[in-house]
Amino acid sequence: MSVNIDNVYNKLANDIRANPSLGYNLSSSIQKIVHIVQMHFVQKIDDGYCSKFTIPDRDLNNIFMDFPNVTDVEIKNAFAVDWGVPPAAHMHNNIYYHRLLLIMLHAAKTNNDALGYNALSLILFRIWNGRLCLLIKWCNSEIMRAAVSKINTKLVRQYQHPLDLVQDYFAKTIYIKYKPYVLRDSVETKRTFEQCHNRVKQLFGSNNQIDLETGKTRYQTGLQPEYYRAHKDRNRISIIGNDPDSDDKFSTSSDLESTIDHVSRFISTYKQVTYDVRFIQMVTSNVKGFSVKSVSDILEKMHKLKYYDILREIVEIIYRRLRGITQQEMCSQKAYDYLKTRIISSKNTRDVEFLKQITDKLLDQIFKNDFNDKSYDTYLLKSDNHRSQIRSVIFYGIIYNIQKATCEYK
Repeated sequence: MSVNIDNVYNKLANDIRANPSLGYNLSSSIQKIVHIVQMHFVQKIDDGYCSKFTIPDRDLNNIFMDFPNVTDVEIKNAFAVDWGVPPAAHMHNNIYYHRLLLIMLHAAKTNNDALGYNALSLILFRIWNGRLCLLIKWCNSEIMRAAVSKINTKLVRQYQHPLDLVQDYFAKTIYIKYKPYVLRDSVETKRTFEQCHNRVKQLFGSNNQIDLETGKTRYQTGLQPEYYRAHKDRNRISIIGNDPDSDDKFSTSSDLESTIDHVSRFISTYKQVTYDVRFIQMVTSNVKGFSVKSVSDILEKMHKLKYYDILREIVEIIYRRLRGITQQEMCSQKAYDYLKTRIISSKNTRDVEFLKQITDKLLDQIFKNDFNDKSYDTYLLKSDNHRSQIRSVIFYGIIYNIQKATCEYK
């Protein structure tokens, strides 16, 4: 007989009846996971609607360890059978969502509404991350704030941050509405899950129309179109040189834009990464706590095409912070002196704060994607001071590559 959701749930319920402490442990574990998400979110609350949620996947992966009869294979097969979705339906076949929907089903059957809210919150956190990464790849919090100020969406105005929106509105309203349906038929977990996805999707974009020029579908309302309208309207960055008699080669804004594009492509496609030994030694002497190898490893991982967009943002802000220096200074040791005073040691400026945030996003991706799991876990545990040192390694590397791309003439 094929396994369905009710079969798996009965095994879960039987284990809890035999050992009631398992039910308490399940609720407290989910509550703890949500608390971890909340604590990580508070550290980046200034990002507003650009914020992503940090989810402790390993804790959730181990959530059913005390239930030997409830295996991941059975859970996944049960949802596949009852939902009847094709294997290519990636989100519908994701065990992350299946586990939490099984817990939500248990919450509904035991009237443990707090557990139900928490389970749906964790589903919505993951969906939020996916929509944000897909529709607004490298989100600028200042631009997003401008977008939010103009958006005609009551929910965004009512809830200042996505954490409150997800927990206090989406999770609760969806759970309350679909709890009766799930109790009548466990297959209704599918509709519950799709409502979670649709609510977040609608917030990011709705009223889609075909762009007659490109043939692509574009949203007319929501966070994404408002964000890119605000992005388009923002002030262009100033030219680097203010002195008309200087030897600054970037004499116009369009020239500067071309240079930023060139440097960003140079970094993201420069496969033969060879940093001068003297440069690496200079970095290790200025950034404490790093060996030559660790500095080289971090900088090497930066050179990947997939990081082009975020590298371009970093390069653009660095040029903005170094405006006023001549091309000759940019191609000399003075560039690193300006880096220390205008970026690394600079405080309380919007540019620098955003530069730090977006560089942290780059480093998070590098440690997550290009180092092993142990290195990523270690990076997450680093203090703010140690992370600032790692950021400085990236800043030095960007200046080095600016010089390589623009100063070593053919």
